Amino acid sequence: MPTVKVVATPSKGDGMPESVQETVRTYLDHGGACLDKGKHDEAIADYTKAIALDPNFALAYTNRGLAYAKKGDVDRAIADYDKAIALDPNFVLAYFNRGVVYGRKGAFDRAIADYTKAIALDPNFADAYTNRGVVYYEKGNKEQTIADFRKALEIDPSDHLTKNNLKALGVTP
Repeated sequence: MPTVKVVATPSKGDGMPESVQETVRTYLDHGGACLDKGKHDEAIADYTKAIALDPNFALAYTNRGLAYAKKGDVDRAIADYDKAIALDPNFVLAYFNRGVVYGRKGAFDRAIADYTKAIALDPNFADAYTNRGVVYYEKGNKEQTIADFRKALEIDPSDHLTKNNLKALGVTP
């Protein structure tokens, strides 16, 4: 079975006063470090503090959504991705990460829609093609799976995961 990719993003902190921006960045950075160590609850707490300081900061919701997803709380993850998208309808990573969660839930059509939106916003987002290909595989659409994997490799020829996914399908990358 092909393997899905997960992507995280660093903090920007756009539009906040410098002192608040520093505090939010600290919470986001610490949350990211906690997430990397598997300390999901600590990461969620840090992202929640960042959101309390700036409730319109889409990135904080996306990062907290990622923490919820890694913890296995898919409904809260989706709620956070929904909020991030409501705040920033062009936030590629929120669509991408929500697609990951929908795929894990077996909501394949929703996952495909989110990956397709991420690709529409960033046509060079190779990981979105890879993950959409995995979902097409789950739906039994081998032709679209191969097309998406090939497009991902066209964008990023060094992507070993996607190459291995193609090989697993008996296709030469």
